[in-house]
Amino acid sequence: MKTRVISALFLLFLILSGCKKDTGDIKLNLRSVSFTADITYYNENYTADCVVDKSGKFSAQITSPENLSGLTITYNADECDIVYNGIEIDNAEKFFPQNSAVGVISGILQNCQGENIISKKGNYELNGSFNGSDYTLIMAPTGLPISLEVGDFGMNVLFENIKIIE
Repeated sequence: MKTRVISALFLLFLILSGCKKDTGDIKLNLRSVSFTADITYYNENYTADCVVDKSGKFSAQITSPENLSGLTITYNADECDIVYNGIEIDNAEKFFPQNSAVGVISGILQNCQGENIISKKGNYELNGSFNGSDYTLIMAPTGLPISLEVGDFGMNVLFENIKIIE
């Protein structure tokens, strides 16, 4: 009888305590950061040193492949500027495909919201949509990005060497 009472109390404790799904009170930290983006876009691979300042201005300097090394692309609000070998072009968005890899990264980091964040294996997953394409952004508990996947474009981005800047 005593064993049954203890078992019933233990079972009641398990039922009442349950498992809470942690949607997290994570604060996205996608401003005032610098990182190296290792980008796979369809069958191409790129590496870029990126900075997102506190206002959301996104700048990426391509470091690989070698033939694009030194190309700097800057997105500030709706404007895109490029600099390459001393040549500067303002409002350069028209020179890129509609969904350029750097443009997609910039757009997602500038526009993503923390509405659909779920806890996944100690990190957090944010699912959203950008220009009609679904994406998954994985973030550390600090709110800093770890990876980004946009399936429609065959795009995967690994964020490395992340630093908070002022």
